[in-house]
Amino acid sequence: MATDYDFTMKVGTNSPTLDATLSGGPLSTRDLGGATVTLRLRSPAGVIVLNEDAEIVDPAAMTVRYQWPAPQALAPGVYEGEWAIRWSDGLMAIFPDDTYFLVRIVAALA
Repeated sequence: MATDYDFTMKVGTNSPTLDATLSGGPLSTRDLGGATVTLRLRSPAGVIVLNEDAEIVDPAAMTVRYQWPAPQALAPGVYEGEWAIRWSDGLMAIFPDDTYFLVRIVAALA
């Protein structure tokens, strides 16, 4: 049975960027102006392996981007991901609010 992944990249690359439009939950129509966004990834073993700030591309459209800062070295596998948002007034939300998105890391041939 095939699994659908939301994002796939190879070990040793820092492209493509991980882009998303945040939706779902009671705060999904709130503007991201003045907010901070963090990308979190959890390994198949249940360990948080990434907890880094992301870029807000369009605050009104709720679009965000994570640019890998260096060739990533995560082990091949499927990681669960989420975006954590903190607004300047202290309100917090996590997207998606009812599940995770799946990031698949595959080994390079050489």
